[in-house]
Amino acid sequence: LTFTISDISHQNQPYILAFSDGNQPGITLPNGLIVPLNGGAILITTIFYGPAVGLTGNVGVLDSNGRATAQFNVPIPGLQGLTLYSAFVTGDNGGNIIAVSPSYNFVIQP
Repeated sequence: LTFTISDISHQNQPYILAFSDGNQPGITLPNGLIVPLNGGAILITTIFYGPAVGLTGNVGVLDSNGRATAQFNVPIPGLQGLTLYSAFVTGDNGGNIIAVSPSYNFVIQP
């Protein structure tokens, strides 16, 4: 599964794409932005250990057009039918989150 990450207002800025098992209520940041993913093991795992669960390209820097791609290859049998939610944040070079994408859900198919 390929994810196209696009934030044309923040070219050449860092981003993180992550998954969660829910998107409500989300995570409210100190600056008022709401990340539409719920906290938990799936979120933490995909942020910090993405490649270990088949998620690559989820942490990086947007190109000069504000785009990037990530890949998810489901490595763990038994996840078929699971609904996950994806979203990404864009940061500035000081480590502040400056933009948040909407969430998109997908179902893992056999």
